[in-house]
Amino acid sequence: MIRSERMTVAGQQGYLESYRVSEIGLLLVGVLALVYWIAVVWPMLDPANRDFHDFRLYYLAAKAYWNGGDPYEVALRVGNFRIYYIYPAITLWVFLPFTWFSYPVACVVYLLLKCLAGVGLVFLWSRVFLGRPGPWFLLFCLFAFNSAWYIDLETGNVELFLQLALWSGLACFISGRYHAFTALVCLAALFKITPILFIALLFLSPGPKRAIRIILPFIGGLAILFLISLIIDPDWLPHMLQESGRNTKLVAPLNQSVLNLLNDVSRNYFSAGKFWPLVFFAVFVIVVIEVSVRAFRRTFGPDDDRNLMERRKLGALFAALLYILILPRLQDYQFLFAIVPCFFLIQRNTLAAVPLLFVLFVIPATRPRLPGLTDVYQMLFHYKEWVIVMLTWIWFARNMAVRNRT
Repeated sequence: MIRSERMTVAGQQGYLESYRVSEIGLLLVGVLALVYWIAVVWPMLDPANRDFHDFRLYYLAAKAYWNGGDPYEVALRVGNFRIYYIYPAITLWVFLPFTWFSYPVACVVYLLLKCLAGVGLVFLWSRVFLGRPGPWFLLFCLFAFNSAWYIDLETGNVELFLQLALWSGLACFISGRYHAFTALVCLAALFKITPILFIALLFLSPGPKRAIRIILPFIGGLAILFLISLIIDPDWLPHMLQESGRNTKLVAPLNQSVLNLLNDVSRNYFSAGKFWPLVFFAVFVIVVIEVSVRAFRRTFGPDDDRNLMERRKLGALFAALLYILILPRLQDYQFLFAIVPCFFLIQRNTLAAVPLLFVLFVIPATRPRLPGLTDVYQMLFHYKEWVIVMLTWIWFARNMAVRNRT
């Protein structure tokens, strides 16, 4: 009996020691990820090592507006493109405080704010959507999707702030705070109109009747803000439509939308012109939405016995993937949307983890050697992030309605 008790105690001590080693290893991973992140961000504080072309455009447009000029005439050359300010005129007030500083100082302030937003976003993802995933998630955030966070940081786009608003809104949706969810979605839609699509989640929970009562006042408020922008500068809307059309012509991997993929296939293999890619894109969007609606209905149907918050969380993650797939213009930094759903898949499905991590980390370092595969591989390489999102969407569509019966 005594010997058995000693063996039990020894086994418990061995387990605790291995647990401590595991905890120390994970802590080390987190520290290394944090050190790497600081090492990457720190050089950006030096103006000589900074790009920030999007923020430079925001800064110059806000300054032109404050000085009585036309912010939509401000242009900035980036590579072979000229970029213009395309957000509603009322959003210029967000960037006006930065014009109180010289541009180098304003860049540092903007970078620090983006870093704070990134930290808040990772904290939100970890606490609400992934259940404290641990330091490995930090590494995943750093490297996933060709380091989408770094691309966003480097360009100086507002995407990281919009992501924080949208994911905060989705957190409110999960907890049933529908008015806060709608307000945050409308805030993001004030800059980029497409996030308004997330409001459709309200038709699943709390349901169509209440959803309409919640949505209408916020949509009305958003419309008033757009109207004010048109009054401030009537050139905004035609300018925005014109520049948005130009931006869809960005090539992969900068633009990895399905529409761009179809245009590439048409241009390189079939010479089908511009009409048929639009037709096939419309068909693709209809099919994806139809399959997604069926998955949503199963998840939010009466036969699913999971608690409502769990179903809302699955619906929010699935909606993020659907949003990426149907965008007509999908820039590389927008793959920030896919980080949480993909890591959620890795947590839930061990078999899917190995090939997914292989695609994320190995493909960028490989090159094809078989004759005749170079063009195909190059296209897959340019659209690999989109392929990952598509495969993850398929997994969610097949598995999100599986019930956790006890």
